Amino acid sequence: LTPLDFFLWEHIKTVVYSTKPRDMNDLRERIENACRQITREQLSNVMQETEQRLYFCMEQNGDHIEHLI
Repeated sequence: LTPLDFFLWEHIKTVVYSTKPRDMNDLRERIENACRQITREQLSNVMQETEQRLYFCMEQNGDHIEHLI
């Protein structure tokens, strides 16, 4: 999984669909606003989490892992 899989898409989906969009223009605006709301700190946290996951995978020597978040 990539950072987009476990953070960005979920964040955008949660913000965008907090209520039903009225039309396509509203949907577009909501997506743009959701992206603008993402802070540098959030992105930094995502990258740190990604790095931790990669190190965990390396420690397992490529064996199957089940990592609960």
